[in-house]
Parts: sequence; C-alpha cells; structure tokens
Amino acid sequence: MNELSRRELLKKGAAVGVAGMAVSFLAACKKKPAEEPVAETDSCSDLSGLTAAEKEMRTTLKYVDKTDKADTCATCQFFTAGTGCGKCTIIKGPIQAAGWCASWAKKV
Repeated sequence: MNELSRRELLKKGAAVGVAGMAVSFLAACKKKPAEEPVAETDSCSDLSGLTAAEKEMRTTLKYVDKTDKADTCATCQFFTAGTGCGKCTIIKGPIQAAGWCASWAKKV
C-alpha cells in the first residue's frame, strides 16, 4: 500500500484548497454582469413627456437647441431661464438658452 507522508498530505491538501478557491473565484467572476457605461441623460433633450402635437409644434416653429444667430431663446420675451434648461410660453418642453425658433421676439 502506498502511504502518504504528512508533508505530502499537506501539499496535496493545500493544492486542492487553492484549486477550489480558484474555481469559486472564476464562478463568481462569471456571475457578475459586465458593467455598461452609464449614459448621461440630458434633461434639456428629453421630450418623453410631450404629446405628439407638442412635438409637432416644436418642429413647425423650427426650434433648434443651438443657433449661430444673435437672437437666441435667452434674449426672447417668451423664454424663462431655469437651472440647466428653461421654458417657453409658446413651445412646450425643455428649451435651451442657446436655442432659437421662428416665434422669437425680443425681450422688452
């Protein structure tokens, strides 16, 4: 009969323990879902709360989030500034201060 010495028994026991931990570690890694990058949401572009008619009004009035014109929403009498994006009394939904639409009217 082939008997193991105490030293051989300890070596094999340690090897089995390390192998068991490695298997557990790999199984745990497999279960963890890959982290996806979190997309930053731009509240000034979120039109999800608008009706189809309100979205159509934005299109009809040719609203754009940014313009090269001097006449921006920030200088329009219908615009009210907010933290981040503002509001318009004509167009529903979030409005960029740097935006523009065909209803622009100079603030008085």
